[in-house]
Amino acid sequence: MGIKDWFSPDQSRLADIAKNAKHPDKRMAALKRVTDQSLLADIASNAGYLDPREAAAAWLRVTDQKLLADIAKNHEKEWVSKTAVEHMTGQADQKLFVDVARNAKFYTTRVIAVARIADQQVLIDIAKNDHHAVVRRAAIQRVGDQNVLADIAKNEREYDPRSAAEERLTDLSFLSDIANAQNSEEKSFTFKKIRPAAVAHITDQSLLAKIAKSSAPGELRKAAVERMTDQSLLVELAKGIVRTFAGKSSQEMNQSQLMMRSGDGEVSEAAVARVTDPILLADVAKNSAQSSVREDAAKRLTILIRMTLEMVGKMTDPSKLANIAKNAPLMEIREAAVKQMNALKIL
Repeated sequence: MGIKDWFSPDQSRLADIAKNAKHPDKRMAALKRVTDQSLLADIASNAGYLDPREAAAAWLRVTDQKLLADIAKNHEKEWVSKTAVEHMTGQADQKLFVDVARNAKFYTTRVIAVARIADQQVLIDIAKNDHHAVVRRAAIQRVGDQNVLADIAKNEREYDPRSAAEERLTDLSFLSDIANAQNSEEKSFTFKKIRPAAVAHITDQSLLAKIAKSSAPGELRKAAVERMTDQSLLVELAKGIVRTFAGKSSQEMNQSQLMMRSGDGEVSEAAVARVTDPILLADVAKNSAQSSVREDAAKRLTILIRMTLEMVGKMTDPSKLANIAKNAPLMEIREAAVKQMNALKIL
């Protein structure tokens, strides 16, 4: 390139120098003289020798917001697409950001554009309809409508966007509906953002059991167990077995699935503490997947039997004793009732 090129007003020639001159000082000197927005964008995107500082200088001089949006949507290189949307300013028309968020080739570019959108209806549309889960999640994190978030939490198939919707839910009236709608492994509700205090308002036993089995923090899961009274559900938690899942019995599920859905030790132990049926306790003591839970169940069963025997030994009502002697689940309790009846000369 001759010295005359430096004095040429030809923007294309200057751009060629800025892109292809081997010496960085020559490239920067030429770059400073380029004013054509399309040429500046081309230099920033395609220069053969450009170092990061030169590229940054070129991008900073591209101020045409429509041009930047067009590059962000259509450029074949992902880093160029992302850089273009990053250089769009807050003064840019919101419609340009919406256009990029909906139509950019690369999902990473769409995510950046979503963060610049304020229109809730647009965000809702992207949250529900973008084909990439990461973009949907980014939009969901900017949606405030609780009804929309509940709908996404019920119907979104992929974990990350569904979890984002759950985390933004503050209206607990949606919880039971959402949890009941998510009846497959791919759509299990995480309950991550529910506070233990909120569990005090839940009476639905199945919902409480789902919280106890979920991937929520241990404090929340234990709070759910402490609200449970359904003996069969408590035993299920204590044994660490899922009843059915996506149409399969626990026996049909593989080990990794069982490990994912089983209650952990603390939750199982909390469940054991609320089981009052001696037959069910005996079942847990024999069949729980965790040795510590089996031991707890055996100890609780022993205490329960001892307390029951002491109570029977103090009873005087013939009809109650007769009922126990006939219907008590354990033989030793039935025998204790008969013994008490003999002592009272009822028989």
